[in-house]
Amino acid sequence: MKKIIQLLIVSVLFSALSFAQVYSAQQAIPAGHWIYDALYYMNLEQKKSSTLDNAPLTVSELYLNFQQIDRESLSEAGKVIYETAESFFERKKFLFDFNGAKFTANAILNPVGVIRTNPDVDWTYASAYTDAGTNYVSTSAMGTVYTEPVAVFPFILDFGEIAYISVEPYAGAGPFWSLTSDFYATNIPTGNNGAEFFMWPLNANASIGKCFGGWGAELNVGRQGLEVGRTQTGSILYNSTFQTDFYAQLNLYSPRIKYTMDVAQVDISRFYYMHSAEIVPFSWLKLGILEGTLVDGDFELRYLNPLLFMHAFSGWRQYASDDEKTNYGEAHYCAYFGWSFDITPCKYLRIYGMYAQNEIQSSVELNNDEDYSVPDSFAYQLGTEVSLPVGEGYLTSALEGIYTTPFCYLKQTQAASLARVRENSDAPYAAGRIASWIGTPFGPDALGGELSAKYEVPEKFNAGLKYLFMAHGTNSFGLFNTKNPNHEELEYYYPQAIYLQDKEDGINSAEKTRAMRSNSLTETVQYTNRITLSGEYYFMRNLSAGGAAAYTFVLNNKGHGGEFAHGLEFTVNAKYSIF
Repeated sequence: MKKIIQLLIVSVLFSALSFAQVYSAQQAIPAGHWIYDALYYMNLEQKKSSTLDNAPLTVSELYLNFQQIDRESLSEAGKVIYETAESFFERKKFLFDFNGAKFTANAILNPVGVIRTNPDVDWTYASAYTDAGTNYVSTSAMGTVYTEPVAVFPFILDFGEIAYISVEPYAGAGPFWSLTSDFYATNIPTGNNGAEFFMWPLNANASIGKCFGGWGAELNVGRQGLEVGRTQTGSILYNSTFQTDFYAQLNLYSPRIKYTMDVAQVDISRFYYMHSAEIVPFSWLKLGILEGTLVDGDFELRYLNPLLFMHAFSGWRQYASDDEKTNYGEAHYCAYFGWSFDITPCKYLRIYGMYAQNEIQSSVELNNDEDYSVPDSFAYQLGTEVSLPVGEGYLTSALEGIYTTPFCYLKQTQAASLARVRENSDAPYAAGRIASWIGTPFGPDALGGELSAKYEVPEKFNAGLKYLFMAHGTNSFGLFNTKNPNHEELEYYYPQAIYLQDKEDGINSAEKTRAMRSNSLTETVQYTNRITLSGEYYFMRNLSAGGAAAYTFVLNNKGHGGEFAHGLEFTVNAKYSIF
């Protein structure tokens, strides 16, 4: 233990969210970068909502919105941040420039270490807030320091600031190094784990596009990390922690109106299609809407048509075999819908909300016992933020609440549900089934909120304190393990599937499945309370260090009535960019 602590301290002293430096207009800036906060603070000062709440966004789109900000109307803190952001948009020099065709490379060191006092309390970044089930690891770590390799070597190509390609080979432990240890973990190779070196890219992305004065168009591709909405705990609509293997995005943008089409490959033959639009009809109001379709099957062109509502294809009727209709009603398909709003009623105040659904039974659809076995599946998220200029930075206090129904994101089968489960059996970090939801990391069957306060001077330092309360029923990834006791090949957790399969066996389970339509949290509810103190300091533009300390206490831990657990967790991380 002493050796690990010493190693973590040395790593912080040696080198130290994202050091994305601007090389090109078409470079994508990942979710969580400080530039998003900087632009948000300046817009808030001017009582403006913006279309910058999604990620990743290209430098071109970010800069177009930056140009709309009136520097002279900002506070002294706002002017300091304006100059910091202006400096951010300055281009880094490439190593080679062949008449506009450019190439460069970099090396970024990311030492990270985590330690906890009680393995009975889930890691803060890998919790289902209930019993996740045998061999399932629920993770909200994707895209955070908890999946960072110790060294990344970006290779970048740019062609006239119209086309951009970035590939990021890495060295050190793979992305799930933090998910398998009981007490401590680090991405620094030590002792027996010195052979954990790989060099294939963890991430790669490309973009081609151009800004035409007041608007722009681009085609972007990447692996994962899409996000819809700016929230405290993770978006219920689409969160950056959702694991995918590939996405392609058509993005048409301007400061007041935006349209995006996304296609994500979730698994080998599993695709998610999404169309979304945002509009700022008044400077203080933004409205957003999205429609999505998950298909467990071959890629289809018809879902790319932005002029057709995807419900028009009645896909829920088209993919199930006769046997699947008998046992599940539907299969291989999930429809998805959501909307959002963002209001800035006065300077420094933001109020926002989101709604997501994958199944709603209207009153005209409830005609028989089978209809009543289909549960409503939706989620709400509501929050408010106050950000006041203080000194050279901003002091922000925020309150956010979230509710998801017991079957939100869930359908009749795992393959049709809005989740990704991947097997990770490679030694030495064999984490088992690593699972993530399309939206909030809390998943279905959750009710809670977070209260937070933070002081931030972008690209200098930040410090924050937050309290999380989460009540969670028993529904989570563990449901996917539930099989029919009489037919072990059949999945048996969704009320409609239970009703139909029992009916085939001569069992009337109508009363049971009607009861499962309840929107109350299910069975033994786990109550999680967590206090987190975190901070980050920039020694210089390319060197930073951060850390976090969290105390968690849980009632009915892992859904076991009367079981109490508590513990501490500490994180230290550093980041150093050679260039």
